[in-house]
Amino acid sequence: MQAIQVRYLNPTDTKGARLKAWTHGAAMVQPFNSDRDMFPQSRDLAQTLIDSLGWCVPITGAGTLTNGDDVFTVGIL
Repeated sequence: MQAIQVRYLNPTDTKGARLKAWTHGAAMVQPFNSDRDMFPQSRDLAQTLIDSLGWCVPITGAGTLTNGDDVFTVGIL
C-alpha cells in the first residue's frame, strides 16, 4: 500500500495558492482553484500523480490528517 499526501500551500509574493501532492520519491504541484472545494482538487491531483507514475491502480481510501492535509491510499502490490 502507498499513501499520497496533499497539502495546501499559501500564496507568496511571487506565486499564487497551490496544492502539493507527494509520495515516496515523487511530487507534483498545481495551482489552487478557489472556485472549487479543496478535497475534490486534492483527489484530482493525487490521481494525476498516480497516472504520472504509471501506477494502474485506483484510490482505495481517503481522509484528512489533523494538520489539514488530505491523504489518499492506493493498493500497490
